[in-house]
Amino acid sequence: MDAFLASCPALADADRRAFLYADPPPDNPEGARQAEDFWAHTLAAAVARNLLPPASSRLLLDPTSLPTHLTYLNDTPSAMPHVLSRLVARGLLHPAATYCEPSRMAKLGRLVHATLAWLVGVPGPADQGQPLVVVGLVEQAAQRIVDAWQAENTGSLEHCLMSVGDFRRRFARCLDAEEISSTDASVLLRLLEHQGCVAVNHPQTAEHPDARLVKFASPEAPLSRPHITQADIAAFRLLRVHAELQTQVEALETRAGELWDQAKRALTDARKEQARALLRLHYHVQRTLLPARRSSMDAVERAMRTLEQSKADAVVLAAMEQAARALKEINSQVDPQRVDAVVEQWADAVDDAAVVDGLMAEAARDIARDGAADEAEEEELERELEEMMQKDEAQKRGDVLMMQKEEEEEEEPLKKETVQSGDALADALHRVHLSPEPDLDTDPDPQPPLPIAEDKNTTHSPERIPLPAE
Repeated sequence: MDAFLASCPALADADRRAFLYADPPPDNPEGARQAEDFWAHTLAAAVARNLLPPASSRLLLDPTSLPTHLTYLNDTPSAMPHVLSRLVARGLLHPAATYCEPSRMAKLGRLVHATLAWLVGVPGPADQGQPLVVVGLVEQAAQRIVDAWQAENTGSLEHCLMSVGDFRRRFARCLDAEEISSTDASVLLRLLEHQGCVAVNHPQTAEHPDARLVKFASPEAPLSRPHITQADIAAFRLLRVHAELQTQVEALETRAGELWDQAKRALTDARKEQARALLRLHYHVQRTLLPARRSSMDAVERAMRTLEQSKADAVVLAAMEQAARALKEINSQVDPQRVDAVVEQWADAVDDAAVVDGLMAEAARDIARDGAADEAEEEELERELEEMMQKDEAQKRGDVLMMQKEEEEEEEPLKKETVQSGDALADALHRVHLSPEPDLDTDPDPQPPLPIAEDKNTTHSPERIPLPAE
């Protein structure tokens, strides 16, 4: 326990540890709440690791031994009674004797007691030395048990019915233990029964607690609370008989093997009479006792299967009875005359609907014809518009060609005149160039010849000036 307390960071500081171990001051409610949360977490962790008494429990704690076990570095938690009372008032701890108590008056009394303990400091259940249940740990363990049962569920009697002893051994892994203690099993079964997951048989006779019947809820009806019936008790007894016979068969098979080995050793040691007697016992077990036990087991198994079938038939019959009652109740609310009236009304409504459908279909056809006519007219308009556009374009193209032709006709005389004037000019120049030089002595006023323009980029004959291109 000292190693566990040493692993708590809050207890490493001396001031913090002194605050947690002492009674919280009344003027610091926030600090008191933090101290309660610390102790709730610490106590739950210690109980889950089985570090606090009772030693066999992983769900309960003994309040009377807490001051001794929680002493750390010579500091004793004097505030533990007050802290436990506050945790009980908050519902984090609960007295084991009244946990999941079905009585409403008991719940009301516990609530009043917890309220008085919080207001005026009336001694709570922790001060009376009762074991306290760590509610969070119990709820987590119960949920793990339900999950494990659902994961392994086959729907058979062996799976739904078991004894408390089988329950303790079967679900021990859910608490990380080899076997659930009787106190923990009692608390878990009370919670599971309160949640509607199981039903526990509480016989009036003084029967061993581990022999009580535990029935899980049926997988076919997970929302209904399980109830133990006489058929369940009979099936449970058959299961116990079958388990006992199975144990006897295993013991007889082991005994037969031992007798065979002893007979072989006796024969090896030359003890023929003893070997004969051992062989006689071996064959008696092998040929008489074992077949009888196996035959009994077969009879029990047949009875169990018959009982399962009978239960299934009873369930089906109950469902059919309930359905018949419901159908009868529904039929009682239906009057034959009312049925006839409703049928007539339905026929009239169908006829009216047919008439309306016919009218709507005719209107749809008229609309379709009108639409087709409009569409044809629209297509005709489109064609006329297209023809007009084509004519307009053709007219435009004809006007342009006409204008071009007129322009060409107007330009043709000008071109001819230009050519003729060019030719005349060229001839004149040619004649001037070929005329004889004037006699300066005889011509009193000689005229110089006209110069001939030469194109540097053009090579031509000096006898004729090239005409400009048209």
